[in-house]
Amino acid sequence: MSLNPRYKLVLRPEFPKIDGVRSLNGILEQPFVDTSGNIDMSGNYLLVKNIEAGTQSFTTNTEIGIINVFSDSTTNGVSCINFNHDRNNIGGNNRRYCSFQPRNTNFIAGSITGNPGSVSYNTTSDERAKNLVINNSIHANKSLRFNNNTNTGSYNSYIVSDGETPAIGDITYNSWLESVNALCPIIYQFKSEATTDTSFNFDLSLNDRIETRAVNYQGFFAEDVQAVYPPAVTGRRNHTDSSGNPLYQQLDMSKLVPMLVGAIKELTEKVNTLEPFVLTKFTYSDGSSSTSSDTIITNHSYTIPSGESLTAVSIATLNVTSIGQFSLVSSMMISITIPASITSIGFQSFQNETAMTDINVVTNNDYYTDISGVLLNKDKTTLICYPIGKVLTTYEIPSTVITIGILAFIGSTYLSTITIPPSVISIESQAFESVINLTSVIFATDSNLTTIGTYAFAMASSLSSITIPESVTSIGGYAFDGTILSTVNISSSTVTVLNNTDPNLNIPTSNGTMTSFFGASGRDITINVT
Repeated sequence: MSLNPRYKLVLRPEFPKIDGVRSLNGILEQPFVDTSGNIDMSGNYLLVKNIEAGTQSFTTNTEIGIINVFSDSTTNGVSCINFNHDRNNIGGNNRRYCSFQPRNTNFIAGSITGNPGSVSYNTTSDERAKNLVINNSIHANKSLRFNNNTNTGSYNSYIVSDGETPAIGDITYNSWLESVNALCPIIYQFKSEATTDTSFNFDLSLNDRIETRAVNYQGFFAEDVQAVYPPAVTGRRNHTDSSGNPLYQQLDMSKLVPMLVGAIKELTEKVNTLEPFVLTKFTYSDGSSSTSSDTIITNHSYTIPSGESLTAVSIATLNVTSIGQFSLVSSMMISITIPASITSIGFQSFQNETAMTDINVVTNNDYYTDISGVLLNKDKTTLICYPIGKVLTTYEIPSTVITIGILAFIGSTYLSTITIPPSVISIESQAFESVINLTSVIFATDSNLTTIGTYAFAMASSLSSITIPESVTSIGGYAFDGTILSTVNISSSTVTVLNNTDPNLNIPTSNGTMTSFFGASGRDITINVT
């Protein structure tokens, strides 16, 4: 009798002999279909062998089986294969549903196990089945894996007995990141004597030729992971069966994913905390922002969106050492804080900031300081920048200042009166340029001023009179260009010094008038000589 090739299994012994098909092990009690449609295996294990041409049959011998399961069901909840077990009969660790075993070996490469609360997809990761690979060399001393950037305490943080009952000691970690740091990733190769198979070392080349070459894997020893997170591991360290054959530990690396995600989140939080130390943040008027790791801030460190302006800069407090010349442009910043790392600030770094009212310097900066938002050098002898948008009509230079720096007050919007103490010796070029509301410059009667720089008061378009201190020995060209200067009070000794310096000045040695005085022109200028 022959059988249609689609039928491969005889479930009842009373079937006559069929070519190409045999019953299971020839035992009397064969699997059968009960009245409910269930197959009763009667204590037998069913191993199935793939049948290509009808000459092979189902068997329960040691041959490896292949099962293809198909379902045409459209009913929700119907499974092709459903593993069900009594929850009170779980076993030592997990109930094994499925094993993956190379041919003719006792080696279990992996398994699917479960308990009432979870399913584990395991790969054998036992230390005994692996060789440790460091720098492409196999090392017999596997303790080397605990060297170099590894939390060495993780290895001794647990106790696992080799007997029947495993004992896990206290495992305590204060963060996800601490747990990840306790893991010990390795490079390894499977031992051929453990797997009785060299297929682990096969690699498929690009031209589809199989090459026999060692393959280095990335992974863990299961016992190391067990020391950190026991639920990811199935089996016990150094466990054997009754015949002394190894029962290899297995590892479900997917169970490490929550730990890794938690560590990533903690690292993200740390990065966010560290960003202000290493990244300068630029914020724009549309609410967007950008960052830069530049150690010198320039106008290339950021790109302002079209039609927008720069509204805030948070300077990295660790690595930025310099603010370059003309570095902050098209800005509507109100204030800025100079961190301790800044050692150099280029001139006119802030002088175009029309909205800026305060330049603040942290107290531990060794090069700069501020007094009420006005930028000075550390010893307060040079006034570097008075913010343009500072809403003050009068300002008195601090008594420590010796030099009023280049462009120090340029464009200040609100200032009308400036008082300069006797400590000031020099007013640098363009120091008060374009202070358009400046009407009064008051020098101390005992002034020690010697130098008024080029364009020092140029374009101070409301300045109509000035008293030059007797101590002045030099006035730069165009110092009062663009002013409405009509009255100059000057001592005779100063006139003599200035005329000797440049005979073409022709400053009157007694009361008189001039049509031009260091750039001021367009009207008669009264010279009062004292």
